[in-house]
Amino acid sequence: MGNTTIQTQSFRAVDAEQSKSKRYIIPFALLCSLFFLWAVANNLNDILLPQFQQAFTLTNFQAGLIQSAFYFGYFVIPIPAGILMKKLSYKAGIITGLFLYAVGAALFWPAAEIMNYTLFLIGLFIIAAGLGCLETAANPFVTVLGPESGGHFRLNLAQTFNSFGAIIAVVFGQSLILSNVPHQSQEALDKMTPDQLSAYKHSLVLSVQTPYMIIVAIVLVVALLIMLTKFPALQSDDHSDAKQSSFLSSLSPPHPYPPLALGGAGAVLLRGGRKPPAGVI
Repeated sequence: MGNTTIQTQSFRAVDAEQSKSKRYIIPFALLCSLFFLWAVANNLNDILLPQFQQAFTLTNFQAGLIQSAFYFGYFVIPIPAGILMKKLSYKAGIITGLFLYAVGAALFWPAAEIMNYTLFLIGLFIIAAGLGCLETAANPFVTVLGPESGGHFRLNLAQTFNSFGAIIAVVFGQSLILSNVPHQSQEALDKMTPDQLSAYKHSLVLSVQTPYMIIVAIVLVVALLIMLTKFPALQSDDHSDAKQSSFLSSLSPPHPYPPLALGGAGAVLLRGGRKPPAGVI
């Protein structure tokens, strides 16, 4: 068998002197905010689940659709996001992701008004599609936004905002969603009249409107700031766009790197094994 080679393309900031100036601080801070924002959306799902279970009287299977719809968005978006960024830029992928994030979160308002569980699931799918764009763009962008030697440090620093976002999501969700309308026991629900029960369930669903509209506002502000901020131009390390491999060739199986395939499978199993139990138990 002949030697198999895989063409890869890495990027760096065009102006190396910019890495020594303060011109990277604002772009890097904005990228860190993305790590925070997608952690918030990811961790709010577990807050939504008990709320929707009581409001819509969901079975475990129906409740599991919250996580399924969300992570299906993550499943379908990376390749389209990669195409977009290959044709345009990392920045275009980020703005697209933020727009999808805002649209999905905005759907929570009409979904709550009409108490439509399916519309909530569509909103979660769109949010996750947006987050997939953000993660596909922001993770590599952080590593090249400055000196190559500091790439790992910048990525680790940005990831700390992800952990912070996860903590804030729990506090945010519990204070604005769970505590807004206290959950009632089944005995208390059985004593309610049909009108009282309907009003109570509707109030549970309406409690998600305010937090998600706050998220919409924050996401749109961040999107506007990113649109107005000048990010450093990136160029290929080989300085030749003609040498870039085709997109289809980049999808070829990485035969020389079996650990990559095993790592990908492990990531899928980790995510799939952790989230559904957290939502059902």
